[in-house]
Amino acid sequence: MRRPFGLVIVFASSVALPLSAQATVAGMWFTEFDAQTRIVNGSVSTVKGHARIELQVAGDSIHGTWQNLNAAGAADGPARPLGGALTSGGAHFEALTPSEIVRREMDSETHTKVVMNYDVAVHGDSLVGTEHWVAADHASQGEPRRFTATRKS
Repeated sequence: MRRPFGLVIVFASSVALPLSAQATVAGMWFTEFDAQTRIVNGSVSTVKGHARIELQVAGDSIHGTWQNLNAAGAADGPARPLGGALTSGGAHFEALTPSEIVRREMDSETHTKVVMNYDVAVHGDSLVGTEHWVAADHASQGEPRRFTATRKS
């Protein structure tokens, strides 16, 4: 009888540690992202955007907002809601409202409604992982790109 009881205690404590460690995803984070990419005559240039991410954790659920920031650090437009869940390796969250990607080529312009997805792990005061977009109609998706954010100190 003692052996099964000991095994249950060890199992319960091994499950509790990762969940408490993952809860550190909660907080305010700042990130820089590619807001616009241009390719002219084979030369690539990128305009950077900045955003504030606020995440709250309740159980294994994540809720929060993504707020684009202007050059002075003030809010630029309405905040977009985020939702997701803690995972065994960190967290997955995504935008709850689609945004739009515009692609301009020589003779055409394409508008695609997309949902941004983020898979991250907490490394000290940094979120590190990947981001990628998925078309709202699930017809296409972007390649995963590196994503980082820094906790507000």
